[in-house]
Formats: sequence, structure tokens, C-alpha cells
Amino acid sequence: KWKILVNEFGVPLKQTDAMHHWLIGLFAATITPGRIGDLYRAFYVRSDKLNSGKALSTVAVDRVFDLLSLILLSVIGVVIILLQFGNSSLSKYIVILMGIVIAVMGLLLHKSSMQKLARPLFNMLVPEKYKMKLKGSFDDFYEGIKFLKTRRKTLFISFLASMLGWLVGYSQAYLFFLSLGYTIPYYYLATFLPIEVLFNLVPITVSGFGTREIALVALFSLLSIPAAVAVSFGFIGYVFGTLV
Repeated sequence: KWKILVNEFGVPLKQTDAMHHWLIGLFAATITPGRIGDLYRAFYVRSDKLNSGKALSTVAVDRVFDLLSLILLSVIGVVIILLQFGNSSLSKYIVILMGIVIAVMGLLLHKSSMQKLARPLFNMLVPEKYKMKLKGSFDDFYEGIKFLKTRRKTLFISFLASMLGWLVGYSQAYLFFLSLGYTIPYYYLATFLPIEVLFNLVPITVSGFGTREIALVALFSLLSIPAAVAVSFGFIGYVFGTLV
């Protein structure tokens, strides 16, 4: 998915190289709050055709589609929670979180809003000798975003790839629950776990420890799954994800 976004800029990124850089970004994301370390992979694909700003735009668009697909699945999860369990308080918190994620994405993709928000910090914290270079990278980033917006077919394929990637991953989660002695309908996992991933994005802990467990305990308590099992599932998923 990320490879086809990079290829749109005329950069011949090979599948093996894309996987290599993506795994480096995944490791960086695992140990940073809000998974912001994932942006690091952009620096591996910089070239004459793809400067730092545009390279970052490919990662940003890649992540945006991941989040959009998560939100779509989470919306289905909220509907299930309301219709089958009648838990409006949990649904309220989930909707608020989705609203925050959507607002942050909208802000990120809107150049003038980001300029107004970042300007005070930029003027206060960035040394004068670096300001022109950072301003150029900022402009290049939004040029890259603008360019990718015109590639509708590529964007559509990216969204489908994001959705498929999450659904394949939740098949692994289904096997984890079987190993713990619980059989859970797949559609619960496919709509509850995206909610858990959204909670992991809250940048208050490293690797989502704490927020992940709270979300899993709350969600799977609806299915009468003990808190210890939910926490064990989260830990197993984290260990396998980190090792792989």
C-alpha cells in the first residue's frame, strides 16, 4: 500500500525495500507514543524525485487510510454495541474518540490551519538557521498531499488494501482467542479491535500499555470474557506483533 503511493512520485521502490523500510517504521512506532515513530520510514525513500517533505506525505496518507478504515469498522462496532448490548456510555466515549481522530486528520491535511497552529511554536523553538529548510519541507509535504489527492484510483486501492490488512490481522486475533479457550464470532473481533487500536493512538503511554488493556477489558466484558483473559489476549498480540 505504501509502495504504490511512493511509486506515484516516479520513485521505483521495490517490494522488498518497501517491506524493509516499513518494518523499521513499525519498530519505531511500537516504542513511541501515538506511533509517531512510523514517520521515520519516510527518510529511507528520500531521493532527487522525492524530497523529505513529499516522502513524509506518502507516510501520512498511508496512515490516514489506515485510520479511515479503522473508523469505518469502529462505526460498525458502535452500532453492534448499541443494538446488541445497549451500552450507550461506552459508545459515547468511542464516538468522542473517533471525532477527535477525524478532527486531527482533518487538521493535518489542511495546510493553512496547520500553519496557524504551528507558527507560534515554529518561531519560538526553531533556530533561525533552520527555519528556511523546515519551511521548505513543510511546503513540500503539502505539495505531496495535494498531488496524491489527484490520484483517485491509487487512493481507492490504498483504502481497500488498508481494510484488507486489518481484516487479515484480525484472523490472527481469532486464533489467539482459540488458544485461550474462547470462541468468539469473527465479526465481533473485526469491529471491536479497531476500537482498541484507536484507543492505542492516545499519546499518553509507550506502546499503548494501559490504554490497550482498559479498552480490551471494557469491550470484551460485553461478551462476558474475564478481564484477565482480555489482558492476556492484549499481551499475546503485542508480543507476537513485536516479534514478527
